[in-house]
Amino acid sequence: MKCATMLRDSKFNGVLSETRVRQRDLLLELSKFQTPISPDELKRRLNSKLLAKYDNKTAKVFTRDLNELARRNLVLRAGKNITAATGRMRAFLPVCRQTE
Repeated sequence: MKCATMLRDSKFNGVLSETRVRQRDLLLELSKFQTPISPDELKRRLNSKLLAKYDNKTAKVFTRDLNELARRNLVLRAGKNITAATGRMRAFLPVCRQTE
């Protein structure tokens, strides 16, 4: 996996439960959008792998995941829209060795 797409476990308290992995993946998916997006639009544009993680869940799980990411200051709210706090995310990216 590329260094730019991996978050360190520390922001997720070192615990990578199914819920934490799903939240991490949701955050990484949200970070692909350059402008704030509504949660409904985000859900419609999720990749199939991440969408499958929400298939057997209630509709409220998606909202809870976004709220948890916001509580951890990894998602910023702009009215009804959201965006990834990419500046904060960079602090949790692993250091990558430069190749020559």
